[in-house]
Amino acid sequence: MSGREIRMIMTNFAVLFFCLMISLFLVPSSRAAERLCDVSFEDCRAPLLALINNETVAIDTAFWFSDDPRFPNALIKAQQRGVKVRVLMDTRSEDAHPSNTTILQTLVNAGIPMRERVATGILHWKMVMCASQGTVEFSGANFTGSELVPVTPYVNYSDEAIYFSDDPAVVNSFKSKYDDWWTDAVSYRDYNPNPMVPPPTRSWGPAITLNPELNFPPSTIAAHNYGARVISAINAEKVKLDIDMFRITNAPEADAVIKAFNRGVAVRILVDTQEYKNPNRVWDRYNVDRLFMAGIPIKTTLHQGQNHEKAVLFYGQPGTRPRMAVFGSSNWSQQSANSQQEHNYFSNTKPWFFNWFLNQFQRRWNSPSEYTPFVPIGPGAPVLKKPTNAAVAQPLSLTLTWDGGPWGQRYDVYFGISSNPPLMASDVITGAPQGPSNLAPGKKYYWKIVGKTMAKLSANSPTWSFTTATPTLPGAGATVSAISPNTGPIAGMNRVRNFAQATRNVTQTNNSTYYRIEQFSINGSGVSGKVHKTL
Repeated sequence: MSGREIRMIMTNFAVLFFCLMISLFLVPSSRAAERLCDVSFEDCRAPLLALINNETVAIDTAFWFSDDPRFPNALIKAQQRGVKVRVLMDTRSEDAHPSNTTILQTLVNAGIPMRERVATGILHWKMVMCASQGTVEFSGANFTGSELVPVTPYVNYSDEAIYFSDDPAVVNSFKSKYDDWWTDAVSYRDYNPNPMVPPPTRSWGPAITLNPELNFPPSTIAAHNYGARVISAINAEKVKLDIDMFRITNAPEADAVIKAFNRGVAVRILVDTQEYKNPNRVWDRYNVDRLFMAGIPIKTTLHQGQNHEKAVLFYGQPGTRPRMAVFGSSNWSQQSANSQQEHNYFSNTKPWFFNWFLNQFQRRWNSPSEYTPFVPIGPGAPVLKKPTNAAVAQPLSLTLTWDGGPWGQRYDVYFGISSNPPLMASDVITGAPQGPSNLAPGKKYYWKIVGKTMAKLSANSPTWSFTTATPTLPGAGATVSAISPNTGPIAGMNRVRNFAQATRNVTQTNNSTYYRIEQFSINGSGVSGKVHKTL
């Protein structure tokens, strides 16, 4: 073979190899539909409804609440065209979201099979799985327009990330876990019809080994305890943490972040202004204030709408994949850790996934119209309860009681005989009784309470006073008010004062003489405890 022929073969091989490489890049990925949607500027409801409308085989869905009729209407139309539809739901959401009642009744009227969670922890899933398309959607967003569609992009919206995945490892794990819950006779009961005949069965075969990156609380398996797993990752972090968390009511997660920051890990946190002010979530303020006082940079929502997202970025995890994005439905709360039914993704195998959350975090952190540096808010003034102001005749030992309001976390107690009383106790924990004792009788005392937050902002109660009781001494002497019997010879009556457990000897008694021994107490209210003996 000549050199020319060899060169031609090599050239043809190079062209073939080049074309092959080009074709690999041009052929759509088997997971081309895998994407994240940002509600700050995108309509994320449209692709979710399109997913439901395009399904031809089966739809599994679960949600905490919905107030958007588009969602049940799309499910009903799917059922009418022959798609098998199953719904996991929880009526406890209706206390705060009464419109959910109408949504559930619409599904009941259509005859869609539904099972209701009755376990202690609520159903906090927000997902749709479409079988023929091999796709699952899940996020922290409820099926409501306000959490899926911006009113005005970058101005009025709910911070959310909506994940559409056709990764078989993710989809099949959701299918298997859905079957687990669908057939769970302890955590769920039939809702429609009730009872189901035949009983609920699995749709996707025997349970499989779940994708280890997924996290499905509650579980006795350590990998599915969200709280323990995220704290373990925080403790192992060596470089940086970016945290976007709607609710931080559980102290252990906050403690772990503070420890990481103190050992040199860079930390940034995005929080929600409305949740910080929510009187039903007082421990959120407690933990956010603690994180702030630790020196951690924090920014909070300035735009209209909530920051409802739950995501954590890790930049320096042990091993060959140091970057990890954690995203899902769990807040940093005790309930989300391992009581509520949650779905979370600890992803360290998809660089695009991490980079998407990084870009989202960076944009919001650097947007002065959407987020602003966090400034803590002080408490309300404590309301004094007992003893009431200017009360008299108070006992010499008593308990001071007050209402600290929702925001006070620590209290300073001032107490004394001065109208500007001195500090008696500092940093008293909420609910701990404060009881001065051994007070002087007939003395006027003053007291006030200073409520403090964990950010050391304070508010004072008014100063109240009370006066202790003054004891009443016995009278100067006794008088004879009656003689019994009133016809016998009376020699007279003697009296002994102020004795306890004493002995009185009576001598020189006479025969045929009546003697009456009386014992009684005299106080400010008169005679009490009178007993007598006639001899």
